[in-house]
Amino acid sequence: MKCYFDWNTQKEIKVVPGNYFENIALAGDTLCPDTAGRDEFLLAGVIPPAKRLAGSGRSNRYSFADILGAIEAAPSIGIILPNDLSEISFLINTDIILDPGLLAASLSLDIATVSGMTTRIPLNRSDVRIDWQSRGTFVVTVPIM
Repeated sequence: MKCYFDWNTQKEIKVVPGNYFENIALAGDTLCPDTAGRDEFLLAGVIPPAKRLAGSGRSNRYSFADILGAIEAAPSIGIILPNDLSEISFLINTDIILDPGLLAASLSLDIATVSGMTTRIPLNRSDVRIDWQSRGTFVVTVPIM
């Protein structure tokens, strides 16, 4: 199954030059390198609610020259997953959100398939697990459709 994983804002998030959001899927305790995503902001501004903060499977840097309207990250690249997965975990490293409570309140994960079906999972849902590794480093586990 091919899926696209986009990290979206649930409320306004401020970014300043040098802020970044990195994410990579985990298979058990093993990192899956093809899934790594990094978004770096070279500008100051606010990402409005329901806009993409970051994506998986690619690396992008954003400056004023790249942004014509509201600040929003580029879409993710599709990731091939086994069909029998019931959940997926991501290792997140960021200097934008440092606290697990703020992460849960601020973001949702959109999971889209090639057929066009999209599921939005707010990180403050009861079936989402957030393991706080250190300031700005989390393991987020979400159910798969």
